[in-house]
Amino acid sequence: MKRLIILVLLIVGSLLSAISIFEWDFIEDEKFIVFYPDGYKFQAEEVMRYANNHYQEIKNITGNDSDFKVRFVIQDPGEVANGYADNVNMLISVFTNDPTSLEDFSNDNWLRIVSVHELTHISQLSNSSGLSKVATTLFGNMLSPNMAVPLWIVEGITVFTESSLTPYEGRMNYGYYPAIVSAKAAAGKLPNLVQASYWDATYPGGQYYIYGGSFFRFLSKQYGNEKIGELFRKNGEKFWGLTSLAFPFTALDISAKQVFGKSFPKLFEEWHQYETEKAKDWHYAGNQLDIDQEDCYGISRLQQYNGELYFVRTILEYANYRTEIVKYDGITEIVLKSFPTSFIGNLEFKDNCLYYALMEIKSGFANHDQNGKGAIGVLYKYNLETGKNKKILKAEFKDFEVENGDSILLATQRKDAFGSIVYRFDGKKNKLFETNRVIGELTAVNGSMYCVNKAASGSWDISGLDLNSGTLTPILDSPWQETRLKADGKNFTFTGNFDSQYSSYRYNTETGKLEKMIDSSFAADGVTLGNKTYYLAVTDCGERIYTTEVNVEEYTKILPKAFVLPEQEVEYAKEGNAFFKNLKYLFLPNSRFNPLIISGQDGIGYNTYFIYMNYTDTISTDIEWSTKLFNPITLSLTAEEVFTGSADFAVKSSLELYSSLRSGLDDISLTYSSDFHQEVQPGISLGWHNTRDQLITSGYYDVNSKGYAASGRLSHSFGAVQLVVNGNYFNEVDADPFILGGDYDTIDKAEGYEVETCFNFRLLKIRNGFWNPNLAFGDLHGSLFVQHSALNEKITGYGTEAGLDIGVGWMINLNLIYGVNYVDGELKQYYSIGLGF
Repeated sequence: MKRLIILVLLIVGSLLSAISIFEWDFIEDEKFIVFYPDGYKFQAEEVMRYANNHYQEIKNITGNDSDFKVRFVIQDPGEVANGYADNVNMLISVFTNDPTSLEDFSNDNWLRIVSVHELTHISQLSNSSGLSKVATTLFGNMLSPNMAVPLWIVEGITVFTESSLTPYEGRMNYGYYPAIVSAKAAAGKLPNLVQASYWDATYPGGQYYIYGGSFFRFLSKQYGNEKIGELFRKNGEKFWGLTSLAFPFTALDISAKQVFGKSFPKLFEEWHQYETEKAKDWHYAGNQLDIDQEDCYGISRLQQYNGELYFVRTILEYANYRTEIVKYDGITEIVLKSFPTSFIGNLEFKDNCLYYALMEIKSGFANHDQNGKGAIGVLYKYNLETGKNKKILKAEFKDFEVENGDSILLATQRKDAFGSIVYRFDGKKNKLFETNRVIGELTAVNGSMYCVNKAASGSWDISGLDLNSGTLTPILDSPWQETRLKADGKNFTFTGNFDSQYSSYRYNTETGKLEKMIDSSFAADGVTLGNKTYYLAVTDCGERIYTTEVNVEEYTKILPKAFVLPEQEVEYAKEGNAFFKNLKYLFLPNSRFNPLIISGQDGIGYNTYFIYMNYTDTISTDIEWSTKLFNPITLSLTAEEVFTGSADFAVKSSLELYSSLRSGLDDISLTYSSDFHQEVQPGISLGWHNTRDQLITSGYYDVNSKGYAASGRLSHSFGAVQLVVNGNYFNEVDADPFILGGDYDTIDKAEGYEVETCFNFRLLKIRNGFWNPNLAFGDLHGSLFVQHSALNEKITGYGTEAGLDIGVGWMINLNLIYGVNYVDGELKQYYSIGLGF
């Protein structure tokens, strides 16, 4: 009972003692409540407005006839644009920063598009009626039949909805997503249902959004939006709908036949035919550049300087990304720098130096998901002659422009209102001006400054910029996106998606003449070197650099005027400090699988709990509580077999002292665990990485036994092969030998070490499977290993194993492993199943 009282006091203390919870406010009406940190009311009111204005429109598209209330949480993660929906808790998190203009993403209004996108998730996933509605009302939305659908449906309907608001907004109107589908269709490589439903470490990343959005656009054109809503309505009626996770023909295909007269396999065939016919004229100008691009996952920021090409390339190896700055001199390519992180802004050149900015992590942001950490940019100067690299500054910014010496212009996004602040950095930041437009790119052309910018509602446009007054003079102001601004003598070049097709254009700053640079189905980032034009094309296997003869044509088509979707102001009934409103949600559990599990969280998401019924020896109750109220400390409390008189309690906490995205030391964390009785174990973990290597180490000390343990894992990628070395050391603590193939019991108070070296490689790429039953086969992996254990006795093993990745239920990944190990003169076989989500 004493330990139960301690547990209760810790939980109550976590609710009452943390100051951070008092720094949140809320606004509320009948449909929505929006929690927001102090200083972010502008974003909260905008989200409330767009959610209300498009609520019924979203319900119509998703066929949801029920009224539901959703809570939004506004968070600032720095230079990252994202959001997510939690259907079980009816929660939407909105990240405040607009996507950059260099992303392949059309956002006439970011807060609108993310609100609509995530609200569509809630409406589709929670759509249930009849007995299904009874089940979700009693036990929670985990039993909604519309949860049992593949991710290309879950994400596809949101991409379709965000692209239905205007002819210009949303990813299906931007040109990039449709280009990927057309390139795949032209090459005869559109995915089947299984390939679309499971993640694949090949191009394109995020295929659920791309193929799903294209599929629903097809359904809309061929059958009408009403049929899409009817599909989710029919599926939401089937209280047995969760069986679709294993056998789609039992519910999901029935719903499709009821609405469209065809199952999903047949509808997918129609979509293939539709997109293949659309792509019959797909073509590229010129030829692919004769450099090795096979391992390339993506290319961006194509530039020219002093007669040479520069670009950023992304490589994916063993689920690890690395980015490279590459120089091409017309004959060979040279990798100048490699990084394990992403870029911010463009590449800039000045006085034979290359300037670039990398994403990094910093504390002090108004969020709890990242424990108060957010993304900023770190600007570097790389001397092209000497190869020396110098860090210039760290700050939040969307783009930068180099003036003279190390005088830098920075364009940052405002937090108190929509717009930007432009600074000049020459050893310290000096504010030049504020504007009510967000500036995404800065470029000096022919002695004048130009920028890519946008209004709160509207596309990315190009304007002249007076640094003295902060005045922006529109030059290209259409409803389409004009981005990727680059200087070219008296011209600037840019990429426009006029008529939803990517192409490269050139604008003469003296004459105002506009020219189309390339006649290709997709041509981004066009640059000219001599009599050659280079550009990025979307192919069936990724972005690739193409080259063709210079052949510009004057662009005489009259562009439509900028488009703004009218939005009505909305009133909210309540507002105030969020403390009590937030805690109220703790008493409204969201999963109620009585008597097995109850789960819930507070309104903002600081505190989460799970209550289980335990049926081991006797019926008892297990409780888990986790809190982020003490950010950056995370704390979790568990109690097993509560109310039995022999309850077991435990506490675990961690504190991240240091984190980084750059090469080198990337993590220092302290840990602490205790069972309030015998076990008291403080610990530490360290992480280090670069583009091909990763080292993770951790250790703990047992206060009572005075024992300790340490472990480490080092991995290195050789391209198609990965080397992994694992090691453990124990001193007076319990240990489990990891020699494979044997039945080895836990060793009490072990002393000694273990070490394992293995080479991992892919044996076969399958990446196919079945729609009914729902099974997907990924890659067949192989491994060769040597293991040695010196815990009380010495054991050495040599072996090999094969593992097959299998996807089931669209969300579950299984790894079936068969191996043989030669241990102490005996050949031993073993089998195992790994489970992931």
